[in-house]
Amino acid sequence: MWSPVSNYLDKFFKIAPPGKPGEFYRQEISKIIKENLNMEINPDDIDCRWGNIHIKTKNNAVKNEIFINKAKIIKILDEKFKNNQLKEIRFN
Repeated sequence: MWSPVSNYLDKFFKIAPPGKPGEFYRQEISKIIKENLNMEINPDDIDCRWGNIHIKTKNNAVKNEIFINKAKIIKILDEKFKNNQLKEIRFN
């Protein structure tokens, strides 16, 4: 039996971009926050693991603004990346 071409092509969408693991996603999350919330978050202060985005900040105003716009940020990630696994934002 023939299988759909999409089954074959899906594996190409799961290939990680070049560079350190997670570096691409940290850069993109930082860019999304800057473009949508007008806040600067250093990509080194962002960590992505187990479906969670961990942001290191002590600034409560930044935490509140990101928390309020959490759904918007996740929605943009879903639109931007086909197989987005990041579904939660947490703070360290």
